[in-house]
Amino acid sequence: MSADVLFGAFKRIHFIVLLVIPTYLLAITHLNADDVKQSDVDAIKVLIAEEKYPEALDQFIAIRGNILKNEEADDGMKLAYLMYHCSRLANVSPEAKDKLKAIRDEDMQKGLTGIYGYLLFYDAALINDILEQTSETIKLFEIYHKENPALALLCYPIAKDALMETKRFDLLKIYAGDLLIDYKAFAKDREIFREVIEQGKYMFPKSKYFLADKEFVCRCLQLIEVANHIDKPDQAEEIRKRAFELIEDQQLRDCLSEKMKFDDVENPWRNEQPAHEPDQNKQAGE
Repeated sequence: MSADVLFGAFKRIHFIVLLVIPTYLLAITHLNADDVKQSDVDAIKVLIAEEKYPEALDQFIAIRGNILKNEEADDGMKLAYLMYHCSRLANVSPEAKDKLKAIRDEDMQKGLTGIYGYLLFYDAALINDILEQTSETIKLFEIYHKENPALALLCYPIAKDALMETKRFDLLKIYAGDLLIDYKAFAKDREIFREVIEQGKYMFPKSKYFLADKEFVCRCLQLIEVANHIDKPDQAEEIRKRAFELIEDQQLRDCLSEKMKFDDVENPWRNEQPAHEPDQNKQAGE
């Protein structure tokens, strides 16, 4: 399996894999809950494999409905877990894709009419990522920001990646907080990504660790750019220093210019082989 194919697969579920990795892993520990059972998810996967898309869609909608009608602390994790495993349904079934769009539009309409909620935002954001329409997530976040800033702050971790990718520094300056916390999350995601590659080493040559490392570098460069644009130069330098201690990447070494423009940074996925194979024993610094 080539790096390009792997990258395409990861990008199709970018939000779920990169922003919700910790949430997804935590969700696995909640599989005994009545409303999201492993057997239910497995049944949907079997129906998809058998190309019984209407039946799979009906079961997905039923499980999602059970999650949304309950008000439990881990509902977001359950929703992410369900969406992760059912994301393929939208790619193989036009009916399912249309239904997901309708669900997303309903979530958006509720926001426009003054009905807000963390889980509604989470639901819409997950669907937008599956549909590759993260601009809709930003539109909904703007509604929450205008009408209910306290709830927007609660929903910010969900919208964060989309805001960074679209350079919404106006909103990031309000909601970003301590960017070193984001750095630590990125470093932890890198460790998890590398563990996934290690577990699948029969598919991934050892050199493919650079997939995880290049993604980490890319996200750190983006975070440094944000820090510079929202007037946190000290955090920008601290993130750069910590990231460079983990991975001796030239872009991390050279990204000291004020208001660094991420568009000018070399695409870290451009080259198939890494220029430098990092020390596998290095871990994220606290």
